[in-house]
Parts: sequence; C-alpha cells; structure tokens
Amino acid sequence: MLKPPYSKKLSRSLFLLSGLLIVSGTANAGYSIVRVKCDKNDTETRIFINNEYKGTCPKLDIPVKAGKSTLRAQKKVDDEHEQIFVKQLNVVQGVPQRIDVVLGAVELTASAKKARQQAAEKQLRQAAQADLIAARSGDLDAMAQMVQRYTVGEGIAKNLNKARYWQQKRESVLAEMDLAAAKAGNITAMTKLIKRYEEGKGVVQSDEQAQLWRKNIESANAQAELTSAKAGNVKAMESVSQRYKTGKGFEQSTEQAQYWLEKINEVKQQKVAQAKRKEIRKEIDGISYTRFLEGGMEIISEEENPFAITLGGPLVSASSTLLDVISTPINMTRQVYLSEQLAAHASAWAKPDSMMAKAYQQQQIRNEQSDDPLLASR
Repeated sequence: MLKPPYSKKLSRSLFLLSGLLIVSGTANAGYSIVRVKCDKNDTETRIFINNEYKGTCPKLDIPVKAGKSTLRAQKKVDDEHEQIFVKQLNVVQGVPQRIDVVLGAVELTASAKKARQQAAEKQLRQAAQADLIAARSGDLDAMAQMVQRYTVGEGIAKNLNKARYWQQKRESVLAEMDLAAAKAGNITAMTKLIKRYEEGKGVVQSDEQAQLWRKNIESANAQAELTSAKAGNVKAMESVSQRYKTGKGFEQSTEQAQYWLEKINEVKQQKVAQAKRKEIRKEIDGISYTRFLEGGMEIISEEENPFAITLGGPLVSASSTLLDVISTPINMTRQVYLSEQLAAHASAWAKPDSMMAKAYQQQQIRNEQSDDPLLASR
C-alpha cells in the first residue's frame, strides 16, 4: 500500500498524463485541459465556460479552446439567492491548468434581481400616476414631484416640455397665493411679489407692478409705525415725523411732521416731570410732625396726618423735642410748597426758563430772604 506522499505524487502524475492524452487528441484542434476543483461542501456547484454549462463539482476536467475565456461557478442557495465565482482564463494550447473555486457571498440570482427591479419600476409608475392626479388637483408638492419625474424620467417617460409646464404651473399657483396674502397686508408676500414681477416668475414681468408693491410695503410699514407712535413710542414718532417730511409711506405733510416733533417733546417733558415728581414725593415722605398735648407732646399718627406722611421715630432727648416743636410748622409749610409743585405742569420742570418755572424760582428767593421763619423755610 502506498503512503500518502506517494499517493499525491501519483495523483498529480495521473492528472498530467490524462491531460497529455486528452491534449494529444485535441491539440490539433487548439484546446487545453482546465481542471476545476471545488470545496467538498460545494458539490452541487455548476460550472460554465463562456455561459455554456460543463458539469458540476467537486472536480471537473474541461477541454477549453485556446485563448481568452470566462469560467463561472454557480451554487444555488434558494429560489432567489446563489453564490458565484467568476474567473477570466487565458488558455494556452497544450498547457493544462487548475482552477480552485472559491465561492463569493450569497447574493440575489439574476432572475430575482430582474423581478425586484420590475417590481420597483411598477411602484415608481404607480407613484408617478398618483402624483399626476394630485398635481392636476392643485397639490403644490405633487407638481414639484412631476417636474422632477419628467426631468429624469422617474416612473414616467422623460419629457422636458412637460417638466417646464408643471414648473410654470406651480409658480403660477404660488404667485396667486402670494398676491392674496399681499393684498391682506402680508409684507413678506409683498416682497415675494416684487421679485416675481421683476423676474416674470409665475406672473407677467412688470417693473411697474414691482414698483407699486414697493410703495405698498412702505405704506404698510408706515402704518405700523404710526400705530406704535400713537401708543407713545418715541422712536416710532421720530420715524413717522421723518416719513411725513419726506413723503415716504405717507403723503408729504410739513404740518404732520411738525406735529409729531411736538409730540416727541411733550413725551420727553412728561418723563422729566415724572422723575421730578418722584423726587418730590420722596422728600415729602421724609417729613415728620409733632403736636402739643396737655401734659406733653407726641408724634402725630399716620391716620391723623392730613398729608398721609410716614412719621419719624420717638423723641429721645429734650433737644430733639425742641427741634421737633420748631420744625413741625416749617415742615408743614414745606409740604404745602412741595405739593403745589407736584401739581405743576410738566413744562415747569422740562423747561427751567419757562414763565412758570421762573415764577416758582422768584417765589423761592423771596421766601428765603423773608424774616418770617415759616416763609424762609419754603
């Protein structure tokens, strides 16, 4: 019995011998032997040479015509899947060669690929028909889809003329929507309309219409600022005054421009007056009073104070008591003076050189120069 090494040598020798015998019979015809060997688990693998079936593995000796050929090994996995091995051969006449088949990953069969492709194409056609129906009903998204489909031929025959038709149709519908919104006062829609009229996109190109909508935008902005100005917004008042002065958004009017400038000054005066009143009230709140009672003195309670003034703390010494007795009538006079100032018009504080302000200043000087301590305190 031969040992394994000798067995392998004998096998190779027999392969070469059989090759020589076959070649001897086919040499004149220009053929050579190609031995195809598969893994032991791939016994059902089918072998093709140039798409012509030659047999199945595990081992196959095939006479192949000299020149370039394609060897293809195919193993069925299931009805839709298979494993494939492909190799390009360069066969030399009279020179045998061996090919070891290594199958690739599982993949779809050619028929399965074709079936799935046909199913996908059918779905595309159905989707295209659905989009076409929706587009004819006015659906903007469907119109955009039809533009794409006709441009590239997706689910429907490619047709650039129809693609342009649906593009124009969609822009026309969008233009109508923008026009309706613009007429309702939507500034964003007005801006879109200007661009449409400039480019002729969805509407007939018209510089005149574009300019008209620019004026409408200015008018809408002017009305919004006027509303804000009437609510007391100083910045809006300044803008409105400027608009009346230049005729931008409003009909030009010097009278209205001046009116809003005066309103601005009035608002500023009111703010100054409010600040002054706040300061005076703070001073009034700091004034306290003392009154005489039989057997002593006491601080007037908040309820008894005719001016609702918050009172100071208790008397702590004779000197402070005497000071309170003296200061009480002076403080009362001071409060009357401050209360009168609170009732003054805002312009008395916003314009220090006004007649009212000067009158208060002169009265203050006279009071300070008076020998009467009550007047001098005012």
